[in-house]
Formats: sequence, C-alpha cells, structure tokens
Amino acid sequence: MWWLSFRDGTAVVMRATSLLHARMLATIHKIGFVSQFASGYQLSPELAALIPDDCVGRKLSGDDTRHLHDRLEKRSANIQIATDHLARRRAAKEPGSLRLIYSADRPDR
Repeated sequence: MWWLSFRDGTAVVMRATSLLHARMLATIHKIGFVSQFASGYQLSPELAALIPDDCVGRKLSGDDTRHLHDRLEKRSANIQIATDHLARRRAAKEPGSLRLIYSADRPDR
C-alpha cells in the first residue's frame, strides 16, 4: 500500500505494487494529476492495516490527510517502540549478538 501526497496538501492511499504503479492508478482513476504529485512512500504492513477501507483509493481532503497522518504517526511510534523492545529482548537471549554490538561500539576491542 502506498501513500501519495499532492502539492495542495491532499493525499491518496493506493493499493499497488510500486510507487510508479500507485501514481499511474491515481492518474487513471482521476484521483490526482501527475503534475500535482509531491511525494510518496510505501506503508509498512502494520501501518497499512490501520488504514480504514473507506480511505483507500480516494483523494483525502487536507483535513482528512492530516488526521490520518497524525494517527499513523502515533501508531508508528508505538510500533517502533514495540519493535525496539523485542529486538532488545532477542539480543539479550543471544549473548553473541550483544558482544558484536558491544565490540562494534568500542574501538579498543
């Protein structure tokens, strides 16, 4: 799933296989013009699962875009915190990986 932002502050979330594919679909379905495209990025599966179905494949107003973006940003921070926590727990169970991280951080080792 891809998040496409437009220069007027609107956005669209598209199901597509690539950024180019998402942009083409948005243009074909007259959701946005190629000349108005500002940026785009792929949503992680965790974030894509948080997108309501009624927000996919349609142009979101500036207010809708900000609201959804803020919601995803908050959830993304929670997902990252959980991911970091799990990574630390896994590293604690694998002493070799901790040694590698530790020795990489210390130039004298």
